[in-house]
Amino acid sequence: MNRERFASKMYALAQDCAEKFRINPAIIASQACLETGYGKSILSKKANNLFGLYAGPYWKGLKYPMKNRQFLHAYGWSVKISHYRLYSTWLDCITDYSEILCCELSLGVDNCEDPIAYLDDLCPKAEEGISVTDPRYREKILSIAKIWKWI
Repeated sequence: MNRERFASKMYALAQDCAEKFRINPAIIASQACLETGYGKSILSKKANNLFGLYAGPYWKGLKYPMKNRQFLHAYGWSVKISHYRLYSTWLDCITDYSEILCCELSLGVDNCEDPIAYLDDLCPKAEEGISVTDPRYREKILSIAKIWKWI
């Protein structure tokens, strides 16, 4: 699937969840594009997992084991097996992620109509003291949404 078709598919799936879970489809679709490299990641192909969602101790669904590099300040880089959530479809993944954001974390609910405000809720700016893996994550999400003219 090429980038344009993948992006279009993600936006359509996010729109399916937008009203029910009060998410912003432009931001969620942009995250899916970024997190998966437009559907090229192993996790998106093998587990239909678009957001790198871990299968924590309370996850009752299927799991997909995958080697994962992580940095621990005390030990440096290490490789371990992590278990990720395995979904039947991309829609199942977006629905689950939307439910986590809306129902469990109450993120962005009040700003779901405004993509910039919604993104601010999901990814506070670096100067607000929030540590993120990629300091340009927010900027990349915005860029993708603008490329596809979703905002």
